[in-house]
Amino acid sequence: MSKQSTVEVLIVDDYKPWQDFICSLVKEVQGFRLVGTASDGLEAVQKANDLQPDLILLDVGLPGINGIAAAAQIRQCSPKSRILFVSENCDVDVVAAAMETGAVGYMPKTNAANELVPLLNALRWRLAQNAPRLVGKSQTMVYDEIVDAAVTLMQSDFASMQMLYPERGTGGELRLLAFHGFNPQAASFWEWVRADSKSTCGYALRDAQRIVAHDIEICDFMADSDDQRVYLETGIRACQTTPLIARAGNVLGMLSTHWRMPYQPSALEFRLFDILAKEAADVIEHCEADGRLQAS
Repeated sequence: MSKQSTVEVLIVDDYKPWQDFICSLVKEVQGFRLVGTASDGLEAVQKANDLQPDLILLDVGLPGINGIAAAAQIRQCSPKSRILFVSENCDVDVVAAAMETGAVGYMPKTNAANELVPLLNALRWRLAQNAPRLVGKSQTMVYDEIVDAAVTLMQSDFASMQMLYPERGTGGELRLLAFHGFNPQAASFWEWVRADSKSTCGYALRDAQRIVAHDIEICDFMADSDDQRVYLETGIRACQTTPLIARAGNVLGMLSTHWRMPYQPSALEFRLFDILAKEAADVIEHCEADGRLQAS
């Protein structure tokens, strides 16, 4: 992200003390600037239209029209704005309806004090782009920023991002797009990963779900494999791989983080990481639609 980039934020909540609290959190995050507040759904739509903010922190239970209805209108009048719901309503159907508006995530208010600032820091690269299609930025630069954000969010020593080429091999192959911390030998070894690989990436590709190896040295599914050897030679003792899922539900790639010591990420870390993974999937999907990705 350019040093001059600033994320402009609109905060929407009808409870003034809470609105003030969220404002205080945002003001403390470097690279973020509060541009406005709103206290009801209709005002939120109007302010979004006028200000065109990069990020809107939006409550669900608002007077006038609720946050979900407001989000649907905001998508039309300010399509570049990313929406993060911050609400005390955790009903499953409400969360699902909110996410269907295209929001980047849904954070319970009880978690905001601990989760909001690290999430904003990790997503700063994406929120400051000023346009969903990342105009003016190279693919490589964007992928590097995603990987750096993953390291920041998960406090890891390594990270990698891969894209799936489903036409290659049996079950498709993953191509390495960007990495943090790998030596040249590791980057070459994992340049392409097949579905029968013993890595967490291979298992995540086969199962289409997150795979965690909290201690690679004693990991059963990697035992005596080349992947286990390369992990350990690279100095990696723990790893998690999370699939990047398209809006249609298909796997687009993988986002992984790795640690030098045995490690089990917390539920909080994964909850925030899933928001980053959703954004990363969106990036790949847009780039693929633009025809800018080509196999080597």
